[in-house]
Amino acid sequence: MDLTEFKNYLRVDFDDDDSVIEAYYTGAENYICLAIGKNVKPTDLEQYEQFKPATLLLGAFWYNAKMAVQQTATVKANTDEIPFGVSALITQLKARYWEDYVAKQNESTNSNNEEDKSENSAGRLEISNGSSEETMG
Repeated sequence: MDLTEFKNYLRVDFDDDDSVIEAYYTGAENYICLAIGKNVKPTDLEQYEQFKPATLLLGAFWYNAKMAVQQTATVKANTDEIPFGVSALITQLKARYWEDYVAKQNESTNSNNEEDKSENSAGRLEISNGSSEETMG
């Protein structure tokens, strides 16, 4: 997503906060990626429909808050929590990402096993008495 699209979502039509807005969006992307796994990058999650709305919601939440509100007996601000909608989307993203990751690992393992089987069968030489012997090279 580019800066213009995020500014449209925020309904910001001035350029004064561009660097701040970009920082909130990038920060939201990175927060979500780290919530999924320490080596996950935004490009890993762009394929999932939950990633964009989660990033928009979180970036907008941070942009609109702009500063922490001190909690007192009369002010109960949820400054330490991520909005429920974002948390729910992150939970869905995590499940989908790791399910796909495991499926890819299994696919890769199965593919490697098939290659090993074909190499083993190609590397065996039949001897006339019915036994087999491995060839070198």
